[in-house]
Amino acid sequence: MSDVVQNIIHFAVTFLFSLIFLMGAATVLVYLERKVQAWMQDRYGPLHVGPHGTLQTIMDVGKLLLKEDVKATSTDNAVFRIAPMVFFAPVITAFVVIPFSPYMTASALDTALIYYVALSSLDVIGVFMAGWGSNNKYALIGGLRSAAQMISYELPLILSLIGVIMLTSVFAPACTGAQPDLASCGVGSISFSQIVAAQIRPEAPWLWFVLLQPLGLVVYFICGLAETNRSPFDLPEAESELVAGYLTEYSGLRWAMFFLGEYGNMTIVSAIAAYLFLGGFSGPGVAYLLALGNP
Repeated sequence: MSDVVQNIIHFAVTFLFSLIFLMGAATVLVYLERKVQAWMQDRYGPLHVGPHGTLQTIMDVGKLLLKEDVKATSTDNAVFRIAPMVFFAPVITAFVVIPFSPYMTASALDTALIYYVALSSLDVIGVFMAGWGSNNKYALIGGLRSAAQMISYELPLILSLIGVIMLTSVFAPACTGAQPDLASCGVGSISFSQIVAAQIRPEAPWLWFVLLQPLGLVVYFICGLAETNRSPFDLPEAESELVAGYLTEYSGLRWAMFFLGEYGNMTIVSAIAAYLFLGGFSGPGVAYLLALGNP
């Protein structure tokens, strides 16, 4: 089998796995969020429709798949149609560098952190295109608000990641132990796998980076809420002011693509917080517990 065919198969499998995982994660997040809101607001659907309210989400998915794609005549047709794809594509692509285990990663890039930061900045383009192409004052104001908010919080988010990179230059496996490799010390890593490895060490199995950089996690968490337009940073979609923000003119599958991309961003932001501050896929202490069974 030629290298070209292998690369095509690898890309297809990676894309399908990322898409299925994204849809599953978004479904779970939607269910949990609506469950909590229904409990607070005493809503019937998400609480009692089906077993534990599960059928409400399934029926809403069916409604979106069957709903007519309505488009106003005044919209910019090309920009309006392309915007959901521009917003959704970086979300799918970001899953390529997220390792689910030391042996389950589609592409273990050594520059994975830079790759994620670069992709996260592309969502702004899709949001602005949606607001501009809708030719609606509410959608335009919502798009400008969202774009300004996402750009504003990019810098503090990046600064919170720099602290983790600096820690890897000291706590990397090559820099610890009886015979440290001094040649490789002092150089930070931007690879998710190496950042996780720096938090899993036999001499300090529970030394999470959140214990060394608590302020970094707080800043990252706040910026993550702003990047994903979650409360209290949901001003771009303020219903009392802007109806639905930049999504005002969207319906059906195009609206679902924005919705899925937004919850996909939530999944990615949460996963990266776990890798950078909470020990990653293995978790500090796992190596210590395994060593107890092998004296």
